[in-house]
Amino acid sequence: MKTYLSAVGRYVPDADPSSSQVMFGWTSAAAFATTMDRMKCPSREGLMAAARDLRGVEIGTLLPGISLSTAPDDPYPVDDLRVFRFADSRWEAV
Repeated sequence: MKTYLSAVGRYVPDADPSSSQVMFGWTSAAAFATTMDRMKCPSREGLMAAARDLRGVEIGTLLPGISLSTAPDDPYPVDDLRVFRFADSRWEAV
């Protein structure tokens, strides 16, 4: 979370880091960057293979215990949903 807050403040100072759109964008970009790092071949096929083989990817903007996992027969990276809100520099259950 600290990385997210400092990066938003540094690279997009006009953005509101508590905005769900900003956080979703950061989380999506972090997932894509992880997928690109795991590519074995720099091609579309390599990217798709890496996207179908994410296991236990933790991203700092996801709640503790939530990770991204995909498999060839399960393309959905998140299976859990919990409603929380960010208040006073921490997450609290709603």
